[in-house]
Amino acid sequence: MGLGRGDLSGGESMSTSTSTSTSESSLPRRFPLAAQPEIMRAAEKDDQYASFVYDACRDAFRHLFGTRVAVAYQRETKLLGQMLYYVLTTGSGQQTLGEEYCDITQVAGPYGIPPNPARRALFIVYQTAVPYIAERIRPLLPYFKTCCRHLLCVHWKTIKSKAQIPNNRSFPSDSAMCHCC
Repeated sequence: MGLGRGDLSGGESMSTSTSTSTSESSLPRRFPLAAQPEIMRAAEKDDQYASFVYDACRDAFRHLFGTRVAVAYQRETKLLGQMLYYVLTTGSGQQTLGEEYCDITQVAGPYGIPPNPARRALFIVYQTAVPYIAERIRPLLPYFKTCCRHLLCVHWKTIKSKAQIPNNRSFPSDSAMCHCC
């Protein structure tokens, strides 16, 4: 899903006359691709407006459930605010406020057609839920690494004892696998 400029390239104008030939009307409209500074400016504007929605969600959540609960669920409230912003703009097929500010629009493919609902939903998930999930599981990675290392150590010792494999340099030593067994 790319971003294209909102105006037509080459100064073309849209004609409503019925005398145009079918070959001219079947030509796809090609939009010039948006430049990187425009995309970054649009993303910054979207972050700014999404933070406004997050602030409103946080205030409503704090008013309903109290400050202690609002602080405990701060990450989830941020996710809710971002998802609301992107569902109401991108999800409904409209431009985000950042895209509107920079006069760019989302396009799928080289012909400048708008993205289908599945692509828009995938964009919303990648934009909001994936960073949230990554933020939530990042503290668990050291425990996962230790657990996997322990399971490999136990499995390796089981294989070694059943197969009567002598210590060989091509296989990892027991001390290199795990210090817990």
